[in-house]
Amino acid sequence: MKKTMFDPEGGALLADILLDAIKGEDVEYIGGMETGAIPIVGALCARSWPERPIKGFFVRKENKGHGTDQRIDGLLERGSKVILVEDVTTTGGSVMRAVEQARQFGCTILKVVSVVDRLEGAGENFRAAGIKFESLFTWRDFR
Repeated sequence: MKKTMFDPEGGALLADILLDAIKGEDVEYIGGMETGAIPIVGALCARSWPERPIKGFFVRKENKGHGTDQRIDGLLERGSKVILVEDVTTTGGSVMRAVEQARQFGCTILKVVSVVDRLEGAGENFRAAGIKFESLFTWRDFR
């Protein structure tokens, strides 16, 4: 996924597909865990302009230890409606850390969107947590 996300054409196409996947949602911010979500969030924020600007953020795995020393970086207002994105989802454990941080910020998680689902339990884990989950592709699409 990293090579696709950092390729000019691949990144642009991915942003188009993701924007289409969330266009019907009442989303205010998009975000995800460092590092996998950062290029996706950046491309999607840029692509959302000017039709429907959506601001973005990312969640650090741990505090930086300097500066604002916060886990959430970028643009996010308390109490916002959020969609979280991930490049590749296995069990969903990584993005669940982003869910926890956004919820601590008072945000509502509308859904999690993954580019590729490895079909190793993420869907079931999100359902058990009451979180809507979608993936653009599964690993089977690339066999």
